[in-house]
Amino acid sequence: MSGILESLYDKIAPVYNWTIGPSLEGARKKAIEFANIQKGERVLEVGVGTGLTFRHLPPEIDFVGVDLSEKMLAQALKNEKKLGLNYELLKMDASKLSFPDESFDLVISAHFLSATSNPIPAILEMKRVVKKTGRVLLVNNFQKAEYLAHLMEPLAHKLGFSMKLNLEQLCAKTGFRVQKRIRASKVLPIDAVLLIP
Repeated sequence: MSGILESLYDKIAPVYNWTIGPSLEGARKKAIEFANIQKGERVLEVGVGTGLTFRHLPPEIDFVGVDLSEKMLAQALKNEKKLGLNYELLKMDASKLSFPDESFDLVISAHFLSATSNPIPAILEMKRVVKKTGRVLLVNNFQKAEYLAHLMEPLAHKLGFSMKLNLEQLCAKTGFRVQKRIRASKVLPIDAVLLIP
């Protein structure tokens, strides 16, 4: 499945920032504010994409972004240079992160989980690399009504994501606890959720 996802995002990388990106901008900004990132914190973004989170991050943090798509990372590098930032951007599979245990104060996953057929391995890796005193920020649409998710799933699948992400089930399967949760978008059904190990 990772090969299919990589190919899909390689294809849309050149147009992502002005097609899909703007519709998620408000949620991304609100979620980063909600995470209350502190100066000096080490932050990992899993599924960094084209780097649309960069403009909302506070200064003076140690930031690492990973993505499976080289073309998305190339766009992220352009965005980083344009903003005058110095981040570490790496090609990496979210289900096999090559960082030691408890490496980060915060792990961000913005609009990534619903783009994978099985998010559990990636979430377990996020749990492994976040500090015991750290937190994980999920920014995503989560299943609210089973019938609505079922109706919208065929269209969502064609666009490369899923409407069937259930936060309670994810927590039950990974051992995370919800610390706080807010609605991150006034228009779209997107939540920002802070999880703690």
